Amino acid sequence: TNVNGNSTNTKTAYITIQSAGALPFTEGFQSLPFLPTNWLQKDIGNDGLYWQRSTTVGGFSTSTASAWFDNYTLNAGGARDEMWSPKFVFSNVTTCSMTFDVAYQQYDNTFSDSMAVLVSTDCGQNWTQVYMKGGLTLSTAGAATTSFVPTSTQWRTENINLNAYAGQATVMFSFQNRGRWGNNLYLDNINLVYTISSAPVASFTASATSGCPNSCFNFTDNS
Repeated sequence: TNVNGNSTNTKTAYITIQSAGALPFTEGFQSLPFLPTNWLQKDIGNDGLYWQRSTTVGGFSTSTASAWFDNYTLNAGGARDEMWSPKFVFSNVTTCSMTFDVAYQQYDNTFSDSMAVLVSTDCGQNWTQVYMKGGLTLSTAGAATTSFVPTSTQWRTENINLNAYAGQATVMFSFQNRGRWGNNLYLDNINLVYTISSAPVASFTASATSGCPNSCFNFTDNS
């Protein structure tokens, strides 16, 4: 309201409170919706280009779907478009690593894309890069100027050590495509492998449970 009148703008369900993801965690993009529940799309370049779901190819095992970015058709112009995972509680985690399957074929040395994985411990306000590969380093099938659709043997499993984040209250991940109008990038079978600290469970046995005065009993600690 001001001296010239008033205006009202009402937003319904405008703010989404993201729930924590459960451990153990695995995501293979096998079912809808895409993105999965509690994941977020981030169009960093505001160019309308996003990660998509492929129902034609998947990573190792029996997967028949994957996340992919169409760098072959879409010129992202260097934009870094992201998928944000749910946040996870690592408070009791003692060791942790992430594995995922990736497939990519470089177009050529001029048109070459990259993928990065980043970690945030403050709900996406700040990020730390823990993985980045591009070009032939990222490639699982050499280089070619045709649109890449991977075969079952043209995937690679990557492993990222996340022990530095053990004990954090919240941890979330960003999968970032750095597009340079190169070739298709595929991501599948994301897994968090971890161990959790817990209180000891007391347990013991005795060599006997009855006897005469002054008898000797042996106790064995089975905790």
